Amino acid sequence: MIKNTISIALFLFAAAQAAPAGSAPGILSVVKADTVYLYLTEPPRIGQAFHVDRKGPSDKDWVRLTQAPVSAVLDPNRAVSVIGDDFRFILQSLKAESPEAMLLNLRTDRLAGMAYMMIYPRVAEVLGRFYKAGGNEKGSKVSFRFVMVDRKGKEVQSFKKEVLIQEQPPVPPQSLACVQEKRIVRATWRYPKWTSGAGDMAVQFNLYRKSSKSKYQKINRSILLRLEGVALEYVDEEAAEAGEYTYYLAAADPAGVESRPSNEVVVAMKDLFPPQSPLGLFTQASGARVELIWNMNPEPDVAHYNVYRWTGVRKDSVRINTTPVKSPHFLDTTSVLGTQYYFAVTAVDRAGNESVHSTRIQVFPTDTIPPGKPRGLTAVVDKRTVLLNWSAPPDRDIRGYKVSRGFLGGEKQFNLIEKPEAILKFLDKGDKERLEPGRRYCYAVLAVDSVWLQGDTAMACAFIPDNDPPLRPGAVLAENEFGRAVKVKWNSSPSLDVEKYRVVRKEGGNTLELGLFPADNRDLRDTAVQKNKTYSYEITAIDTSRNVSQATLSQPVAVRDYQAPPKPRFAAASYDGKKILVRWERVVDFDLAGYNVYRSKLPTGSPEKINKQPVRELRFEDASGKKGFWYRIRALDASGNESQPSDPVTPQ
Repeated sequence: MIKNTISIALFLFAAAQAAPAGSAPGILSVVKADTVYLYLTEPPRIGQAFHVDRKGPSDKDWVRLTQAPVSAVLDPNRAVSVIGDDFRFILQSLKAESPEAMLLNLRTDRLAGMAYMMIYPRVAEVLGRFYKAGGNEKGSKVSFRFVMVDRKGKEVQSFKKEVLIQEQPPVPPQSLACVQEKRIVRATWRYPKWTSGAGDMAVQFNLYRKSSKSKYQKINRSILLRLEGVALEYVDEEAAEAGEYTYYLAAADPAGVESRPSNEVVVAMKDLFPPQSPLGLFTQASGARVELIWNMNPEPDVAHYNVYRWTGVRKDSVRINTTPVKSPHFLDTTSVLGTQYYFAVTAVDRAGNESVHSTRIQVFPTDTIPPGKPRGLTAVVDKRTVLLNWSAPPDRDIRGYKVSRGFLGGEKQFNLIEKPEAILKFLDKGDKERLEPGRRYCYAVLAVDSVWLQGDTAMACAFIPDNDPPLRPGAVLAENEFGRAVKVKWNSSPSLDVEKYRVVRKEGGNTLELGLFPADNRDLRDTAVQKNKTYSYEITAIDTSRNVSQATLSQPVAVRDYQAPPKPRFAAASYDGKKILVRWERVVDFDLAGYNVYRSKLPTGSPEKINKQPVRELRFEDASGKKGFWYRIRALDASGNESQPSDPVTPQ
């Protein structure tokens, strides 16, 4: 029934896109990015093939795209190979009894051929009705021409189609609904009926899903055909784990161009199914201590186990674990010697679903003697590993040993071997918790006997030497401070055991150590610098074991004064008939180098410096000066900064 419905739906789609029977062949196009998918609306005649020409906006003439004519596959076996995995479905939906019948049906039935080639691109290749042209300019209009040729390559006919290189996504699906049904999610949706004439190119759907831990992914592995007369739905069997899932659906055309997403639907999956009963329960008693062991449940969502006990032939059980049992073993220390007990366990998943009881097991508590302490425990350091060796105690029923690790003086131990192992040595590589240099670790080893009784603990300690330098300090900033000093700051090293920092000043080929600074003091003010020289600063970190890091170097910093001195005041000029004498008041500046004297013919004219060397005195004689000249004085510091000019003066 479903195959008939699919066939009818495919024919409806083909009828909506194909030209009327008996009309001239044409071209149906679909655009994806810069690629055009071209389909012949009518199958070529026997013996005919086609070339494809293209004319773009900048082409004067047609450009041939095909090197050889595109032709249909006539060999049924080769057609099966080309179609691939979709062959069986197409064969059944066409009710064909053989590959020959399928190929004949696709070639002679114009509607069937068109429908299947639009959904299965390999069918279009087999029928010789398809060509994919890439490399087109997006947004442009490009013309394509199909040139039909006979067996001798002679042109029989041609027809053209102009295509706008722009994707035309289908209409998005409507009314997506997703509902949990036991362990699955059923998705249903609606989509408009096919319209007559070209344009409605949606042929399939893609369903997407995401969880709180993942991004959207397409979940349908087979094609979701666009069918009419059949409920549009998909069953998601992979969302079995409890949690929140979000779905959306998109329609797609033959080129795979998708529509805008449908409405999003959130499904909160609830776990309604308890896990299976635990298997493999067995036990042995030692005195009043009863150790229960069972196989771990295969379900990944099992959170813990509960342990139940019956006394004698009583029908009612009592849960004896006061907290959830995380691993598949339990030690009952509340049993009474000489009493007949029955035990069973249940598994509880994260949703709180509890399994039925496991098979009950009978126990009569007896043994109460724990094993002895492991003998001769040693801990030998080799680089960053510790090798533990010990000898077995005299007990004959040793099941294995547990090994744990902690710090000197610490009470908490980190379990390296939780489930007893039958070993007499253990190499600690620090896989789960890195062995840190400079630390002393203490190890505990205890024996566990056949009834899971634990003996006294043997202890041994080992010191891991620190021979690793710390990481280099962070960025170093050196700033010129008005030409008087250099202020240096640096970021700390990421290493936590840094005790101090060494600071070295570099100038040319000279270096000078400025001292050691505590780890919490990461700045200094270097006042022993000289003006007009360039320095850089190198910082290294030193840890508590005196290991020295690689150095971090600052950018070079030039020591100079960028602030000009104050301008001279109270300038005056006099003329004695031979020369002009200019005087002014002293300028106070910490690095004053002298004065420059400027002369111009106008008070607002362009001044000319007339002294060759900085003037050290507060006077200057201009032997070539004349009455009517104007003079200005500028103060000059050691860094070459000039002050503002004094007020212009002229001899009276």
